[in-house]
Amino acid sequence: MTTPPSASLSRALERLRVKWQSAPVTPARSLPEPPPKPAPPDPEVPIAAHAVYSFPSDHRHGKSLVRSIAACNASPLGVDAPPAQWAFLDTETTGLSGGTGTYAFLIGVGVMDDNGFHIHQFFLRDFCEESTVLRELSELLAPYSVLVTYNGKSYDAPLLETRYRMSRLDPPHEAMQHLDLLHAARRLWKLRLQSCRLVELESSVIGYTRVGDVPGEQIPWRYWEYLRTGHSAALAPVFYHNRMDILTLACLTSLVLQVVGDPSQRSLEYAPLEAADLVGLGGWLGKMGRWDAALDAYERALAGVLPAEAAARARWESAAIHKRHGEYERSMTLWRELRTPAAAVEMAKYFEHRAKNYPAAIMAAQQARDEKRLRRLERKAAAAGA
Repeated sequence: MTTPPSASLSRALERLRVKWQSAPVTPARSLPEPPPKPAPPDPEVPIAAHAVYSFPSDHRHGKSLVRSIAACNASPLGVDAPPAQWAFLDTETTGLSGGTGTYAFLIGVGVMDDNGFHIHQFFLRDFCEESTVLRELSELLAPYSVLVTYNGKSYDAPLLETRYRMSRLDPPHEAMQHLDLLHAARRLWKLRLQSCRLVELESSVIGYTRVGDVPGEQIPWRYWEYLRTGHSAALAPVFYHNRMDILTLACLTSLVLQVVGDPSQRSLEYAPLEAADLVGLGGWLGKMGRWDAALDAYERALAGVLPAEAAARARWESAAIHKRHGEYERSMTLWRELRTPAAAVEMAKYFEHRAKNYPAAIMAAQQARDEKRLRRLERKAAAAGA
């Protein structure tokens, strides 16, 4: 038998019923929107074993025009062949250390003709195609007599020679004259720039900034991923990187040769050298025996804003050139400005051997703190009654 609820419980239940019926209806919360679907992957890059990209003569790469390449004169660097016989080469490899286990999976070659600058890219779609790719590269290089690279004498050329030897083929570049622009670039820009990497010169000297490039250290990994997965989309920046390296190499070669051909830079469309760069240019011209041009470069450098070390070098080298030509008064002016022990030694030599002024030579030797020279000069001065 069910016991009826007490009066107090009945009243409590009635209050709850009334409260529930009078409560406002809260609409149900809508479910959150589903997350957006991921974007589809980049379309696969169609890969050809041999592709050609062309830049017209009026194409501007930063501050440089492509047509300037055709006007190059490399005779100051010992290259007599015209630019139409030059091949600009750069490789992308499976590793950065070289050796017999390193493949050049992408070989780019830039050549110039009347219609512009053309970049041939030879791609190794699989290791079994290497002999075919190398033969096609030999056919392309056959009409050209000069190979232009950036650090190619130390890396690209030895690597290609290894790959040709491994394939029992003759390396075509062995018969070509090799111009490695790295050494010229260091002579001109190492005093101003912390790094003379090609991409740094491209930005700081040519004035071009890449968009969509890939760091060089990632390139081998991207190729290994392509071999593992067969997906080629990640290689698009690698091909772009290689093309830009070759185009920059060609434009930078043109710029270097223009500067060496006309150190005054009067014939250049823009002045690519700052004061510190002119010090490097002066040293390079001095090694060529172009003394007047070297002195002019040093004078223009000293007229600009220079770090103390670069200014001291400009004065020292200028004084050495004046001394070589017997212009001792000009040398003396520069040595006095230097105020270094080495400059004081040079002044002591001049006073001792040229001016026969032993008291002045003794003072210079004292400034140089050259005790051995000082004792000898004191004996000479005593013997001469000075």
